[in-house]
Amino acid sequence: MRLAIVAGIVYVPMLAEALRAAHNERVQFARGGVEPPGDVYRIMRTAYPGLFAAMLAEGFVRGPAADGWWVVGLIVFESSKALKW
Repeated sequence: MRLAIVAGIVYVPMLAEALRAAHNERVQFARGGVEPPGDVYRIMRTAYPGLFAAMLAEGFVRGPAADGWWVVGLIVFESSKALKW
């Protein structure tokens, strides 16, 4: 159950961010924007959520982190997302 809550806390902001980024990308391309050669954005669209999925899978296999440290990680993650927005 805790893993599902953590997954929701991690992926809901990611989904919101991805939807906003996709909208901004469409707007920029409509204005004549171009993607620079060698840009890593396409790779990061898959790698970023994939790495979090790997961490969640590790938590599922190994069990929960030591008392309370997972909460610290979530607070840091959500704080960084809030700062980014």
